[in-house]
Amino acid sequence: MQLFLPGLVTIIVAGVFIFFVIPRVSPTVIFIISIIFLFIMIQSHYSMFANEYKLISWREQLSVFATPILISIIVIGLLIAVSQLFKFDIKSLLDSYSKISSSK
Repeated sequence: MQLFLPGLVTIIVAGVFIFFVIPRVSPTVIFIISIIFLFIMIQSHYSMFANEYKLISWREQLSVFATPILISIIVIGLLIAVSQLFKFDIKSLLDSYSKISSSK
């Protein structure tokens, strides 16, 4: 019972948070929070398994940096892709608006 109740409470709180809070939050805020949690979990994982990382050879220690580098490249790529989605030309937007307003 000691293991069941905290897990059950966690699932209920997470469900309430997912169904009632997250839909009201903008995607940008969710994206930023997920990046923050990702880096917190990477730090937690590294501190939890620090002994295993210290036991590997010097060549394998370089692979420790592969995950943060790969995640950083993915996040930067996503940010560039999202910024390209919302990029538009102001001049063409004003020209099309003036054509619409002049035809009325």
